[in-house]
Amino acid sequence: MKRKPKNKRQHYVPRHYLRLFADADDRIGVAALDPYRFIGPDSMKSHCQGSYFYGHHDDTDAWLGDVEKTTAPMLRKIAATRKIEKDELLGIRLLMLILFFRTRKAAEIAKLCPTWIVDQFVKSQINQGRLSEPSGGWNHTMIDFEGASSMLLRHGLVYPLMEMISLDHVFIVPEEGVTEQFVTSDHPAAALNPFLDRPDSVRSFAGFSRAGFQLILPLGPRCCLLFYDPDVYNILVECGGTVAASSADIDRINALQIQGADRRLIFTPDTPKERVAQLHHRFGDMRKPVADHLREVQADHLPEGAVLTIGSNIQLPEPLDCWKIRDCPRVEGTGYRNLAWTEYCERVADEFERKPGDLGEAMQRAEVAMGLIDEPPAPNSRF
Repeated sequence: MKRKPKNKRQHYVPRHYLRLFADADDRIGVAALDPYRFIGPDSMKSHCQGSYFYGHHDDTDAWLGDVEKTTAPMLRKIAATRKIEKDELLGIRLLMLILFFRTRKAAEIAKLCPTWIVDQFVKSQINQGRLSEPSGGWNHTMIDFEGASSMLLRHGLVYPLMEMISLDHVFIVPEEGVTEQFVTSDHPAAALNPFLDRPDSVRSFAGFSRAGFQLILPLGPRCCLLFYDPDVYNILVECGGTVAASSADIDRINALQIQGADRRLIFTPDTPKERVAQLHHRFGDMRKPVADHLREVQADHLPEGAVLTIGSNIQLPEPLDCWKIRDCPRVEGTGYRNLAWTEYCERVADEFERKPGDLGEAMQRAEVAMGLIDEPPAPNSRF
């Protein structure tokens, strides 16, 4: 039996990330959402954490602590210099994915489909008289699963990490003279697809393999890091460069944090109360409940009432001024970025799952199995 974790208070957004928005006393600015309430400056140790969040008998928190020994100083350096060295690319990609999958909201989204399955089963058994209905009636909120975050981190990182190799990155900073600042949240890494997503679509194209995918992370009040599909978006700087954003673009990016947040919006402690209220007034209506990630779908190959879980349901209120969609964007199949690369990524993830350890060895085994030793697939058109 595993021993109880050393730390009772376990952060699902690490303090080394929150510190990018903190003052010298480790205070961050905080606003509660649903309903909106401005909290103001508060100790960062009080937020984005839960008692044994990763479980009472799980080593995930210890594993994350080991990872942060490397990623924390790297993140501070990248946020300060706005430059990613070649040997830091794997680390920053991994960090962004961990920030995307380790949060409370990510865990709640992961629970939606299994909860729906159990709920349907229990209700059918009650209706058939095979189970007794609980006192006060049956409700799906009686179901819960422990370990969702650990499952996502243990089994969900390799495939998107491989897919991110095919993305370029840029830093987004305010234009000269612009005073507006970026905000973040308790679910800080925002996944979206302004190219393929449509407001009326049941499905989402904010998947890591999709053409037009973007992943954006605020790195403090004056900088964001954007990973994007270079075969869809035309950004007039080289990969790794810096893009100047207008005040309108900063507000549009902040709208992603308001939509994607679970319970808390986070900003620098000196941010005026009126500024935060203005952002919430403009974009608060774009927020959707976590349950919206569970969608009923209709297709010939699926049974009636089938459901799927989408990973992200956030969208820009308007396109950003700092990038344009290419005249001839590359799309394969039903909206994929590169089908051959996706097949390879899936095989690498399978090999790593079968024999965890070294990612490079998993890639070699995948290439052997797929007959790609002499000519491995290229992530995108630039290779």
